[in-house]
Amino acid sequence: MTSKRTITISFSADASDDEIHKRRNFGEDLWREIEVTKMGDIGGLDAIDAARDQFAVYVKHARQINRVKKRVHELLDAHMLSESAKVT
Repeated sequence: MTSKRTITISFSADASDDEIHKRRNFGEDLWREIEVTKMGDIGGLDAIDAARDQFAVYVKHARQINRVKKRVHELLDAHMLSESAKVT
């Protein structure tokens, strides 16, 4: 039986259109990393397009949670969003 774990990436609710666009670009890259590699589920590209201030990543296997968190932080850095994001 596989246990699902959740990683939440939260941003402030008040953001410019440019900031929201950066967040969605981050979300698309995160989707490619997580869903395409079958490490977890983000809800598909529709969830990314609808997101404004939060993404939820459901990690399929507990043993991958640290690997996924590390990748989340790397992508936040690459998209210059690490200062404005809270990962829990």
